[in-house]
Amino acid sequence: MKHKISSLPVVDGEKLVGIVTATDLGHNLILDKYEIGTIVGKVMVENVVSVNPEDDLLTTVKKMNEFGSEGDIINQLVVIDNDKIVGIISDGDIIRAIKN
Repeated sequence: MKHKISSLPVVDGEKLVGIVTATDLGHNLILDKYEIGTIVGKVMVENVVSVNPEDDLLTTVKKMNEFGSEGDIINQLVVIDNDKIVGIISDGDIIRAIKN
């Protein structure tokens, strides 16, 4: 992936209604749960976990861990400020920030 984008927020107007991740898409396509042409609304995760720009990395990592499923973590969280999407933070972003 050229730009290393592995998730996309799904919006209705300006309202965040879900998120689609490359992991979820790939996993579900392998299991034949979806076919090419399936609409985004059928594959998106509706309960989006988010952080705001003022949250620290510890809070962010705790949310990634707490809201993951079956012992996994959430790899990306949507960053929301005043009900607007301002970015996405990934586990890789956090590792790079700590490393530097």
